[in-house]
This record gives sequence, C-alpha cells and structure tokens, in this order.
Amino acid sequence: MKKAISIAFAVMFLATLAWAQSTSAPKFLVISRESIKEGKISQYQGLDKQVRQVVHKSDPNLNWITATAFTGPDNEETYFQFANSYADIEKADAAFGKAAGSLFMSTDFNQTVAESQESGRNIIAKLRDDLSYNADKFDPANAKFWNVSYRRAKPGSGAQLTSLRKDINAQLKAANYDDHWLVYEVEYGMPAPTFVVVQDLKSLADLDADRSKAYEAAVANNLRQQSASWSHENGILLESVIYRVKPELSHPAPSLVAANPSFWTVQETEPAPVVAKNKGKKQEVQPAALKEKTKK
Repeated sequence: MKKAISIAFAVMFLATLAWAQSTSAPKFLVISRESIKEGKISQYQGLDKQVRQVVHKSDPNLNWITATAFTGPDNEETYFQFANSYADIEKADAAFGKAAGSLFMSTDFNQTVAESQESGRNIIAKLRDDLSYNADKFDPANAKFWNVSYRRAKPGSGAQLTSLRKDINAQLKAANYDDHWLVYEVEYGMPAPTFVVVQDLKSLADLDADRSKAYEAAVANNLRQQSASWSHENGILLESVIYRVKPELSHPAPSLVAANPSFWTVQETEPAPVVAKNKGKKQEVQPAALKEKTKK
C-alpha cells in the first residue's frame, strides 16, 4: 500500500499554486502528517532536500510548503497543500510522478524512507466560507508559523455550529474585529465532522495579542454562551499545533519568494550521499516523496 509520504509529495505543489491563481481562499486543503522514527529526523529531512533538488531541476513549476511541529511531538513533519478542485489534486499526482518518478523506482530510496518514516495520515478538507473569517487576509508568503487546530465534533452537530458561527461572524464583521482564520471541514482522512482551523503567523509574537476583550465587546453575551455550550456538549477532540515553516525543505511559488525573498530564498546545494544499512558502499539519498510510488 502506498505510504502517506508519497501522496504528500505528489500533491505538494498545490500549496501555493492555488493562491497564485486566485485572491480568494482555495476550496480544498490537503494535509499530510508524517511521523518520523526517533533519531531519524535528519535522515528524513535529507530526503526532503533531495526531493526539492530533483523537482527544482525537473519541473520548477511544482511548488510546496513543508513545516515541522513546533509544539506537540517533535518527530512530526507536515505538508500543507491547497487546491481548487479534486481534479487539481489528480493533476498534481501525475505531474509530480513525471517530474520525479525515477526516484520512486529506486530501491535505495525506498529503503531509506522505510528506515526513517514511521507512519503518516493524509487529510482532504473543504473550505467552509461560512465558518471562516476575513479569509482574504490569509498570507502564506509572510507566514513563518502556522497555528492549526483540529476539532472533531459529535455527528449531527454541524448545523447548529453553522448557525451560531453565521451570527457570531456577522457581529465580528460589524465591529471590525481584527483577526482572521480559515476553516476547512474534513471530507476524507478523519472521522466526520472534523474541522481544521488555520491561522498564519508572521511570528510567535502574533500570539501575544490579547483579543478577548475586543471579542466580548463585539459578540453578544447570549451567543458567546451558546458557543461555549455547543463546544462543551459536542466537542470530542481538540488538538492545537503550532507549525514552523521550513523554507529549506519547501519549494515555494515565485510569487511567494518575490513577496518575501529574505525568508524563502534558499541556496541550492549538491545532494549529500548516505550509507545505506547492510551495504558497504555509499548511495545517493533519494527524496522522501517518491518512495511510495512503488509501495502500492
């Protein structure tokens, strides 16, 4: 069965392409969460860099953003991809396979991935405009961190949430409440209903802003109480993770680089060879994305 990592890289270029084509928030969010074996982070990221270099030479138009967990398990690496349709995701798979397919066929590459990757999960979620707020302010070019919350609720509770957030967001808009977030509802990869709330952070200092009083002033007390009651009665899981964006493992679109060159510009280097276990000769490190194409 194809491992999660190959799927992650196969659709990675959607991460910034969707934003380059439209000023509105993309309709789909694809998240690939990879768990790396203890002590293998450096080896795995070496594979990431190899993928970056191979794709950079083969098809510079393929772009992606890679992040590592700043909070939570320190052996997680996550890829965020945005798309406007399932057709886009399918096209991404084909384009990536063409650009780096030779690596998927490499025994050494497959072995190195097997030695470093523990498990993975892929999630596809669809934008909920009615739950998002000031989506047009989302700025991936200048985000050094992403604040992401995974919120699972009881089945059948979504309609009440939609009604509540519609009223709350209307009052926030009327008060010019200064904040923004995107909300996506998971369609595949996690139990339903699960919502993914995404905020971009220029720095961790963004979290120092205390907006609680402004929020209370903007939203009527009865709505705040109803929202709290809904969460108490229907919330099953809440996991909040801060991710650190890794430019050296990413391959961003030119528009992102142009908007923030000091952050995104990475000096390309030659791939470093590694020694595979049980072999006496050095082997070239294969990018971490491609191994899975042969593991179906």
